[in-house]
Amino acid sequence: DLRYVDRGRRLQEEVRSMIKDENVEILELIEIVKRLGLNYHFEEEIGEAINRLLREYGYDVSEGAYTCHSFTK
Repeated sequence: DLRYVDRGRRLQEEVRSMIKDENVEILELIEIVKRLGLNYHFEEEIGEAINRLLREYGYDVSEGAYTCHSFTK
């Protein structure tokens, strides 16, 4: 049904917005999305959020990297 597809797209956009919002408990939100099995919809946004948090805490993470495996303090 198209209503469900449309609703799903709107919810995806809401989650994307929440991940980018610095006032939200980002790591908690990412964990919830992961537990729901929906993280594949938001891989880019999650990677950007994690990298932003790592940079804020002094880790050297390149701006364009979407994985948190290549960082140094």
